[in-house]
Amino acid sequence: MRAIPLHASCRSNCVGSWLKRSSNALTRRIARRVRDMSGLQLEGSGRMQVINYGIGHQHPEVMGNRLATVLFYLTDVEQGGATMFNKAEHKVLPRRGTALFWYDLHTDGEGDWSTTHAACPIIVGSKWVLTQWIRERNQIFIRPCLGRTSD
Repeated sequence: MRAIPLHASCRSNCVGSWLKRSSNALTRRIARRVRDMSGLQLEGSGRMQVINYGIGHQHPEVMGNRLATVLFYLTDVEQGGATMFNKAEHKVLPRRGTALFWYDLHTDGEGDWSTTHAACPIIVGSKWVLTQWIRERNQIFIRPCLGRTSD
């Protein structure tokens, strides 16, 4: 795997790479776990992404047209590096071998802003994660657009 800067906001303290789900036995097993935990199809969802956050890195808040996100923590972090869901006022500390799953869209297709998140700065250590973004297009029969329910 060749580490590459992901985008301008990463500067020198964030690198990553994209992986095909069919690359090897491990990526196929991870893809199966994502399908099992989400009940969603991965076809048309793009590749998995492995990311390393260096000391002091903060990731920008980005919303896309993804239906759901699975975030695997590949390493423990000695200090810092939590995933912060700002609007939900919830943070998750990185713990190797654990994963987060959340829907990025409501059932009516509108963005769920409570899932807006950011990576807190790394103070000591290094944080490696693997993400799988699940796109909505191939989910039409699994999770159809149902319309917003009244709150």
